[in-house]
Amino acid sequence: MLSIVKTVAKRSTSIRAFSSLERDVPNMLDQAVGRQAEELKLAEQGIELFNRDPVSTEENQGNSKENPILVPSFNSSRAVGISHNDSPYIVWFNLEEGKVHYVPRFDKYFKLINKNPNKHAHHH
Repeated sequence: MLSIVKTVAKRSTSIRAFSSLERDVPNMLDQAVGRQAEELKLAEQGIELFNRDPVSTEENQGNSKENPILVPSFNSSRAVGISHNDSPYIVWFNLEEGKVHYVPRFDKYFKLINKNPNKHAHHH
């Protein structure tokens, strides 16, 4: 009988101790780490770190070096894939900030636009 009383006493003590904790369930921002945390913090400021949508363009955009297709990026370089509507193949190339890139297979020009608000900040 004494062992049952001890067990019940231990259990009720631990339940009371647990139930006295007043904590909220953490939100996504509290639990996020790495790139996900960075993406969520910037989203609160209205900045989209990763744009997962295809780049939409005007019909004549990209036909000349003076009017390239503008590709947003958070970095100074980015891998870009392009395909024709009827083709299952993707042509990949690296796009560097400040340079216009020509893709002869599609006869289109591309230019990277750096959207990073801290791109000129010096890192220590």
